Amino acid sequence: MNSIGKISALVALLFLSTSGRADDKVAAIARLQSVEAATSLDSAAVKPWHLKLSVQLFDAKGAPSEQGEIEEWWEGPQQSLISYTFPSYTGKLLQTADGSFRMQAIGIPPMMIAKLLNQVVHPMPHAADVADSEPVLRKQTVGQLALDCVMLSQPIKDIPVEPLGLYPTYCLDPAKDVLLATYDMGTVATVQFSVGLFQKITVATSIGINVGPTKVAEAKVVALGAMPPDPQRFAKSDVFEPVEKIATVPADWLNDQGLVKFPPVYPAEAKSKHEDGPVIFHAIVGQDGHVRLLQLKSATEASLALSAMYTVRQWTYKPPILNGKNVDVESTIRVNFQYRGK
Repeated sequence: MNSIGKISALVALLFLSTSGRADDKVAAIARLQSVEAATSLDSAAVKPWHLKLSVQLFDAKGAPSEQGEIEEWWEGPQQSLISYTFPSYTGKLLQTADGSFRMQAIGIPPMMIAKLLNQVVHPMPHAADVADSEPVLRKQTVGQLALDCVMLSQPIKDIPVEPLGLYPTYCLDPAKDVLLATYDMGTVATVQFSVGLFQKITVATSIGINVGPTKVAEAKVVALGAMPPDPQRFAKSDVFEPVEKIATVPADWLNDQGLVKFPPVYPAEAKSKHEDGPVIFHAIVGQDGHVRLLQLKSATEASLALSAMYTVRQWTYKPPILNGKNVDVESTIRVNFQYRGK
């Protein structure tokens, strides 16, 4: 096991970088693909395994809040079972050749819990995510630590040079296929403190998530080993229901469902330049009313986008109900900044 925890003290510095865009998109994609192949436990070439994570969650002030476990049994891309056991969220997700199923009325797993599992099983972006973006490779030095950081950028004409972390960003060891940290949603940093090898796959064994300077979650691998195939392990019982497609709702419908919505801080940098305008996101809101995914679609200035992203991530909505049923929904969220001195 190799400790790479020293990167955690440098998390915040990466968001300050505005270094120039690299021109070689091919090199960025090749780097992503190489590390994905080296770190994906759910590759078709991997033999069946069982994984258990011990998880500690923290509150908004960084104090320990609740503990729990995540377990996954995996026999192939179409045969897996995930179990979540937490005071605030308990349930199972089942994947079979017939589709995806979950225990009734549990909704999507909380974002931070899902992120911890993803960092172990498939920490790199999928091919579809890369195809929908403009990957940018930046050689980044933080302190004495050299990094290859690849950001899945979306071209926005008014933001010619995006700060790292504005879009999903993957910071890699430049000398080998090891992921060190992932950044997304503006200030969410997932750091791999230590890694190990399993079936020649590099696996994160200790993980932490920060929102800005505040620690919100951490996990350790307490078990990871091969397991014999067992078809009965993935038998679908009556407690499972199909995972329905996420419902698309208009922005005005979502606006009317807000429970906790406070305005973003107007960044001093943007205000001094008299910068204003809308920031528009594609968002997914879970059955519990929390924002589960936030993707920037347009903005007039990077600092406005980051401020809006930090704020919207904390908004909550009434648990979405369509046709009498709790559902996960996707929509557009618009945040307007208006400079009053104009």
